[in-house]
Amino acid sequence: MELRSSTSSHDHLLQSHTNHINDIISKLAQFEKEVADCNSSIENFAKYIDAIKGLKTKAETVEIKSRTIENYLEKYLPIFTQSQISESLHHCLPSTNKRKLLTYEEKKFREMNNDVLIDDGNPDLQKRIESMYIILETTVKRYSKSLAANNLGIKFRESETIKHEGSSRMLKGRASGGLVDSQQATDRTSRDQKQNNIKLPQFVNSHNDG
Repeated sequence: MELRSSTSSHDHLLQSHTNHINDIISKLAQFEKEVADCNSSIENFAKYIDAIKGLKTKAETVEIKSRTIENYLEKYLPIFTQSQISESLHHCLPSTNKRKLLTYEEKKFREMNNDVLIDDGNPDLQKRIESMYIILETTVKRYSKSLAANNLGIKFRESETIKHEGSSRMLKGRASGGLVDSQQATDRTSRDQKQNNIKLPQFVNSHNDG
């Protein structure tokens, strides 16, 4: 009887331990699943990090290229553009104007060369854009003054032409009037002579009759 009671007690304890072990195994399996999920998340996170590093590298490359382009546009493109313009002008301008061009080139290329010599690789294209506004404003003002002077010169020449044509018409009118007056005087003299020739015989005849 005691043995049966002792066996039953041991069976109950064994079952309790078995249930506890099964519970631990279940929790362990759940934990292993969570660990696997964490490992997967870590792997995905590592991939995200690699992707971000790649994007960062590309962004840095694009930034370097952008700065290089801006630096070229700011300091080197003006030299190339001015060289093309100067070459064209040297082939088109006469010798007298070429001397003026050479003087301007010496000053302009020296300024652009100084910009290249102090180039630190850090462009300031916005400053160049702002200076372009000033250059454009100066150019427009210079063009407006030139256009106004040109229009004034055209009006002056038109006025002189009108005066000259008026004087010519007056001179022609006077010369034509003189010819008309002379012709009219000649006609009057001719008529008077004809009248005298007609009256003279009448006078002679009346005198002989008397």
